Amino acid sequence: MDILQTIDELRSELVQTVRAGSSDEIPWSWVAKATSQILHDHSTGVSRTVLLTELESQWHGSSTSNLHPGVVRTVGPFFHNAGTAPPPASTVFGLRITGTRKLENTDFWIWQVCGAPEPENTGATGVKELKKRNTVDKHMDFFVHQRYYPMLSAFEFEGFFNNSRTMLATGLATADRGGAKQPIRTLLPTTSLAFVLRLKDDPTLAKSLRRHTDEYLLCTVFGVEYTGDRFRTHGAPAFPADQIWCKVETIHAPQMRMKEGRSVLVQEVECFYEHVPGCPLVVLEFWDADMPLVRLFNSGDHLGLLCPLVLARDADVATRAVYGANTIAFCMKAINRHPNTTITQTRVARNDLGFFDYRGYAPRVLLSDLRSDIMHLDLVAHVAQVSGNLPFGPPDDAEDRYVVKLWNPLASVERDVTLWGALGRQCARLRPG
Repeated sequence: MDILQTIDELRSELVQTVRAGSSDEIPWSWVAKATSQILHDHSTGVSRTVLLTELESQWHGSSTSNLHPGVVRTVGPFFHNAGTAPPPASTVFGLRITGTRKLENTDFWIWQVCGAPEPENTGATGVKELKKRNTVDKHMDFFVHQRYYPMLSAFEFEGFFNNSRTMLATGLATADRGGAKQPIRTLLPTTSLAFVLRLKDDPTLAKSLRRHTDEYLLCTVFGVEYTGDRFRTHGAPAFPADQIWCKVETIHAPQMRMKEGRSVLVQEVECFYEHVPGCPLVVLEFWDADMPLVRLFNSGDHLGLLCPLVLARDADVATRAVYGANTIAFCMKAINRHPNTTITQTRVARNDLGFFDYRGYAPRVLLSDLRSDIMHLDLVAHVAQVSGNLPFGPPDDAEDRYVVKLWNPLASVERDVTLWGALGRQCARLRPG
C-alpha cells in the first residue's frame, strides 16, 4: 500500500477515535512524523491496532500538556466579525478582573475583564513560551450579577476585586450597548462562574498573581488554612453565613428527578472535608440552570460555596447542600506539588479517604513502557454479544481475533473489546448475559 494513502487512512481513523471536530485538528504532518518514529522504534513491526493506539496516546499527550486544559484565556472570541459564529455556550473562559465601576446614572456594576494568565507549566520550553501565553489581552466590560453585589461592600472582601482577581466562567453571552456606528460589546450577567483563589504555596501560580493571594480570606470566610500540603481547620469562620470548603472527589452524570411535581435535571458532585478528621462526605447538588457551573470543576480541585442551601449537616451522615439563588462559588485548582513526576501504571497512591487514587494512574502507556509488573484494572460488565473469529493477517499466518460487546446496565453504555489469540479463543465460549 502507498505510504501516503496509509497516512491518510491512519489520520482519518485517528480523527474518529479522538472525536476531533474536523480532520484539520490533527495535522497530516504530525501523523506522518509520529508514525515514522513508532515504526523506527519498533523495527520488527506493529499491528495497525497497536499503531493507532500509540498514535491516540501521543495525540492526547500533546493536546493536554498544560495544567488546566480546555480553558480559553482570552476574550478575543467575543470580538467576532459579522457572519462569524460566537463561541459555544459550553466554552470555559479564564478571565481576569482589571477594574470595577458603577455604570453612570444607574445602579448597575461592571467589571472590566481580559484573559487570565495561564499557570506556569513546567513543561513549557523557555521564557518566550511563557511570555507568549501570558500576553496582555483585549479588554471588555462584564455586567455583574446582583448576587455578587454584597461582595463589593463586605469588609471581608475588601480589595478582593482590586488585585487582578481571576475567575472561571461558562455560558457567557454578549450584548451591544453601543450602536451601529460604535458598538460596545458587553458580557451579560451570569451565575456560572467561580472565583479562583490563590496560595503562595502553589508552584504553578503565575508570577503576575503571586503578590496577591488569599490566605486571609480562606481563614476568615471558610475557617481553613493550608499547611503541610493540605488544608486544615484554622478556627470558626468570621463571615456570618453558611459556607462549605471541600475537595472534589467524583462528578456524577446528570439525572432526572421530580421537583415540585415536574421532572428536572440535577447533577451531583461528591466531595469531602479535607480539613475535618475522618474526611466526612459532602454531596453538592446543582439543579437545572445551575448545572453548567459543574463544567468549571475537576476531580482533585478544592471548591468553596458561600451561602449554599444546606439540607443536612450531621456528623453521622453526609452533608448535603444545594447551589442556590444566593450561592457564590470559589475554586482552587488542584495543586500539582510534583509537576515533573510522571504518571505510572505500577504505583497507585491513596487519597485522603484511604482509597486508591487513580487520578495519577496512566490510562495508557507507550509501547516502550510496557513491563512485566504493570498493574491491571478489572473490568466488570455484562456480555452483550460475541463475534465469530475474525482472523487478522495473511491467510497462512493469521492471528485469531474476537470482538466482545460489553454492556454496563447502570450507565446504558456499550463498548467493544478486541481479544487476540488464546484469550480470544477462550472468550469465544462466552454467551450473552
